[in-house]
Amino acid sequence: MVDHLTALPLTLIHGDLHPSNVLVCRRPAELRICTVDWERASIAPGPMDLATLTMGWDEDTSDRLVEAYAAAQGGDSTDLLSDLRNTHDLCRLHLCIQWLGWAQDWDPPAEYRQDWLQEALRLIDRLGL
Repeated sequence: MVDHLTALPLTLIHGDLHPSNVLVCRRPAELRICTVDWERASIAPGPMDLATLTMGWDEDTSDRLVEAYAAAQGGDSTDLLSDLRNTHDLCRLHLCIQWLGWAQDWDPPAEYRQDWLQEALRLIDRLGL
């Protein structure tokens, strides 16, 4: 996992791109999307933000966003999409491990609570690790 993630190109990421940090304004002729709360911004692989955004989403919805991300990157080939799905799962696994390692007395906000160990084990099985 580490070798794959450290080999990816680096970019500016939000670092905490949960849905609660995304504001959507719909006007009749305009859709405006703004990200807020940039205190954890950093340099990392771009798919890390994608993984953070989709944590806890059902697989179909998450996969549709991965497909849209690949298309926005100019990736319409099956191999490129497959690689992005794999990278997305590795980023999600990284986040599970990170969140499992927080201080024992840290209690996440309700919208971030999940069974991170179960999710990590599911991803490990899915990735064949």
